[in-house]
Amino acid sequence: MQTSNVAKPRHGFQTDDPALEPIAEKVQRGERLNFEDGLALYRSGDILAVGWMANLVRERLHGDLTYFNVNRHINPTNVCVAACKLCAFGRKKGDPAGYTMALEEAWASAGEGYSEAVTEFHIVGGLHPDLPLEYFLDLVRGLKQRYPQGAREGIHDGGSGVFRQAIQAHDRAGAGTAA
Repeated sequence: MQTSNVAKPRHGFQTDDPALEPIAEKVQRGERLNFEDGLALYRSGDILAVGWMANLVRERLHGDLTYFNVNRHINPTNVCVAACKLCAFGRKKGDPAGYTMALEEAWASAGEGYSEAVTEFHIVGGLHPDLPLEYFLDLVRGLKQRYPQGAREGIHDGGSGVFRQAIQAHDRAGAGTAA
């Protein structure tokens, strides 16, 4: 029996954001979105409507299947040069509550709660002013060596762009993704 790849939503599209109406029409017709559409989605506060559209595309592509990552977060340091308004995690250099893990500690932390189900390590934490790039590259190399099943890594810099120059070196270390 052949099934159609066209998703049939369980309920109609609803939104309080008029900018999403033409985008929803495109999504329902299976049309590709453009850059301006992406900006409108990003700027919209109607997360339910954006999610409705995303789910429609997901169902169109994969039917009723959903895929998940099982990840382990590693926070090798909370010392951070940024001062993000929403962050209660980061500490300034010299703060008694600040910490930086030695590599062995970070690898051990990754192993806590590790199982074969883990598909990735998500490296987050502070933007430490004194940690060299090599620290993070060694961290990634050590994770791949110790936990090959969960060997996909992502380094997240909180959107600051600090790690942008490191992406090529990150890839050379054998890491999967950098965000």
